[in-house]
Amino acid sequence: MKTISTFIAALCITLFSLQSFGSIPTDLPGDVTGVSGKVVDKNTGESLAGATVLVKGTNIRAYTDLDGNFSISNLEPGTYDLEISYISYQQTELAAVKASAGEKLNLEIAILPE
Repeated sequence: MKTISTFIAALCITLFSLQSFGSIPTDLPGDVTGVSGKVVDKNTGESLAGATVLVKGTNIRAYTDLDGNFSISNLEPGTYDLEISYISYQQTELAAVKASAGEKLNLEIAILPE
């Protein structure tokens, strides 16, 4: 059991190191796309950790990290509606977000407190 735990820890460290130093390609192939960005408080500009970004009409969602950043990958090119929700904030919808093949859209989404 200890050997398995050591192996898993070493594997995680290796994968993190490869990603940090750019050895794992981050470009998207031409037939998929993605959306990333940051969710902030519209009044203060403060980052919102733990907000939900949902691609409406799908089960695809992402949660913001401690800096308010999120990333959704492997979407088919097209137009999507995004729904952003966070406790004590107004639910916000971004309609007709166009995601083009081979490109990753980067958004800053500002939402209002209730």
